[in-house]
Amino acid sequence: MNGRAGTVRALALIATLAMLAGGCTWVTVASHGTDGAQGGAASANPVLDSVGNYMTFQSDASNLVDNDTNGVTDVFKVDNVSGHVERPSVASDGTEANGPSRNPDIDCCGGFIVFESDASNLVPGDTNGATDVFVHNQTTKVTTLVSVASDGGPANGPSTHPVISADGNWIAFESTANNIVPGVSGHQVYVRQWQSGGPTRLVSAASCVNGAVTAGNGVSTRPHIDTHGTAVAFTSTSTNFALDPGNGSPNAYTAPTSGCGSSTVPSLAGYDAAGNIPARGTVATSIGGDGRYVAFDTYSSACPATCSVAGVFVRDRTAGTSTAVAPGDPAAAGGRLNQGGNTIVIQATGPNGVSPVAAVVVLSTGATRVISTDPSGHARAIQPLTNPGSGGPALA
Repeated sequence: MNGRAGTVRALALIATLAMLAGGCTWVTVASHGTDGAQGGAASANPVLDSVGNYMTFQSDASNLVDNDTNGVTDVFKVDNVSGHVERPSVASDGTEANGPSRNPDIDCCGGFIVFESDASNLVPGDTNGATDVFVHNQTTKVTTLVSVASDGGPANGPSTHPVISADGNWIAFESTANNIVPGVSGHQVYVRQWQSGGPTRLVSAASCVNGAVTAGNGVSTRPHIDTHGTAVAFTSTSTNFALDPGNGSPNAYTAPTSGCGSSTVPSLAGYDAAGNIPARGTVATSIGGDGRYVAFDTYSSACPATCSVAGVFVRDRTAGTSTAVAPGDPAAAGGRLNQGGNTIVIQATGPNGVSPVAAVVVLSTGATRVISTDPSGHARAIQPLTNPGSGGPALA
């Protein structure tokens, strides 16, 4: 959906945060064992579905489901209402993965879980020895290879950081394989309408003429996809897109998922509130509102060597304007938009010097509420973000 949540390091649990209709915030431990005990090892990368009923995450714990004996990181799905935990990172016959699985995402209603895996036994014929992208159907229990070559075989390089549209039809990912789209190599972003079995499309294309694409000449990473799979936001160092910012830094872009022509190549999303292109670059963190709104971070020091976040912005691509979120807050980072694009959750400075905290901001009014609180309502710090573009606290 809107991409990744930030890694929660050194934690043995995942907390689910939700905004209830009555204005309350509730927190539950999601990574619990089959006996109700806390998970026995670190859990990370939580992502909520559209309404907060289900969450997916990765974990090193072996006590979240029965018969977890593979000794590697797995992907799990938890029902936030019943507490039931399942493991999607398995083969269609239920066989455990023989390699680690990471970076999951979930569709609107918990029906499909997409993830990357080093395992070679999730589908027949996976002989490339590289990280691949898979999707698991929670209803049929079928696991499908998404990152395929143009001839239908496995990609010949690693494919990572998958995201799935809320409707479950589109999956975007990044890859260094050179056999996914004919004639394309390098570190690129791709998208596939996987349920129809259609071909994979290059998102980070500098041009597309009569079906022939020219790839971006830089590194394109960390895709985020909108509700119905109409647009993808990503970050790229390419200098051969239609508009080269000329800042020598990564920049946030958006591109449609279909079509070929001048209107289907990436357009720059990273403009600040004054309409300027930040000199030190921008990193896309989410996309909402059927592609109308894009959230991104700006930086006060050069990326990717040492990045210091200078601000969080939301770009309205229809109006051509950008709005600063929590301006002047040195802790602000990692904006995650909801589907409508009218609310965002960020890392921010909390009350009484507590920092960073998870906070929800209503973009139309600027109203802000801290949601990382203890049972008494006191603000509690969260793990600071460390990776540009990795997102932040999860928002349904």
